[in-house]
Amino acid sequence: MAFLDKLSDFAKNAKSGAEDLVETTKLNSRIYDEQKKITRLKAQLGDFIWEQYAAGDSDLPQGALEICSQIDQSNEEIAGLNMQINLIRSQANAEKSSPVPPPAVEDPSPFGNCFSCGAALDEGDRFCSLCGAAQPLPQEEETVVDVEPEQAPRLCPVCSREVADTAVFCSVCGAKIETA
Repeated sequence: MAFLDKLSDFAKNAKSGAEDLVETTKLNSRIYDEQKKITRLKAQLGDFIWEQYAAGDSDLPQGALEICSQIDQSNEEIAGLNMQINLIRSQANAEKSSPVPPPAVEDPSPFGNCFSCGAALDEGDRFCSLCGAAQPLPQEEETVVDVEPEQAPRLCPVCSREVADTAVFCSVCGAKIETA
């Protein structure tokens, strides 16, 4: 009989341990969901501050202004790197294609001539229409990279879980989702 009592106690302890493990896992899952929510909210806050900065709001905290300035510097660096990539590609394309004789230009174009083949450029041309070479931007122009922020995910107003764009009801708590 003692053996059966010990076996019964072991089974009860195992059941209790399994229930604790299940409950702990559920709580850890909820913690993870809340951490993801915080990450999304921080991204939305950053987008909000960036939009204010881009609109010329100088009343932002100094730390936010410094971060926005660093973003501007990175965007300028990206624009310069993209220009280098375009120059490399255009030079590679020019080497592969048959040589194009430079056109006879009686007077220079008011917007400049292609540095590669001498063809007249039109205002705003970034690539030559004759040889395809990338054209360097004039120094007085400011390079601005327009970065569209990602659209924030839709969240359930009751449980704050992410819902599909087409959802009418939350699949977790059943709450009705307002449509925009």
